[in-house]
Amino acid sequence: MKKSIILITFFMIWGAALPLPLNHVSDQHVSATEIRSLLQTHPNPLESLPLQEVILRYVHQQITGAKTGHMLNQTMTEVLHKVWDGSAWENSEMEHIYLDANGWATESYSYSWEGSTWVNTMYVIITNNSNGYPISILMKMWDGNAWIDMAQMTITYTAFGQPLEMIMQFNAGGGWMNAMKEIYTYNTQEQCMNILQQSWDMVLLTWMNDSKDTFTYDANGWMIEELSQVWENNAWMNEEIAYSTYDGSGHETEKLAKVWISNGWENYQHFIYSYNTQWLLSQEKCESWYNNVWNNLYQYIYQYDSQERMTEELFQIWESEKGWENEDISTWTYDLSVAIGENISSTPAF
Repeated sequence: MKKSIILITFFMIWGAALPLPLNHVSDQHVSATEIRSLLQTHPNPLESLPLQEVILRYVHQQITGAKTGHMLNQTMTEVLHKVWDGSAWENSEMEHIYLDANGWATESYSYSWEGSTWVNTMYVIITNNSNGYPISILMKMWDGNAWIDMAQMTITYTAFGQPLEMIMQFNAGGGWMNAMKEIYTYNTQEQCMNILQQSWDMVLLTWMNDSKDTFTYDANGWMIEELSQVWENNAWMNEEIAYSTYDGSGHETEKLAKVWISNGWENYQHFIYSYNTQWLLSQEKCESWYNNVWNNLYQYIYQYDSQERMTEELFQIWESEKGWENEDISTWTYDLSVAIGENISSTPAF
């Protein structure tokens, strides 16, 4: 929901996909360049909850976006992001994702396009367990001369491989400081029932409730309702709710999101999902509720290769007078060779 941070539409190449309640509404993709821009305004993440949530959302993109786990030799995947300037695509950001011999992501570098060259932005180090699930993620930002530790995430799992707890900390200069925590609970069918998000109170030195997502499933095991609540005045207050619709094979076709206003639910956003012949998501369209009718807002269009791996993600916004207008595009290039013994942890290629 609004404060939920798990995405399904951000496809990357992390070695295994975590089976979580995905597809939370109202979340769009976060880039390393965006984080760097926000840090210029809020240099201390511990003093900015919105910045913490953006960084946490970025981390979730790293660990929940995998849709095409596959076994490879040591390789690199390149993700190139471009923005539309009104007439042509211009470079914006690039990511290099390194996979080990098991096909699990271990490191990534992000670069931003400045003028006519790529500039270091973010460096992410992933430590995986024996099942390929990340148990720690370390994020470093480039200060112009060196990589500086910024944030780290530690993750624990249940016996059946689902996330149990995630804790995010920030580098406060003199050491790591707690920032945010997520706690997951499951039913006997191993379905996630709740995600509790808490923030660290630096005065009381304890975790305080922030938001909670509650999930409801039908007899088929398909998630049909997502309720988002925030903690206010020592009570849970409704914020947003979403209802999902599926076809006979369990593919989500629609999602209706509503917000809590004046003690009642009011329409907010409507998502429509389309699939290709391999039942891979090919289009995600979002409509917003305005003047008692649904109006086009934005859409994502996806392309895949013969191995069903994401190759292109096109993001467009709706202009009432022009129709769908390009906004940005991302392309994936897979299986780029990494020399055996290459020290990918030292200095990036740019």
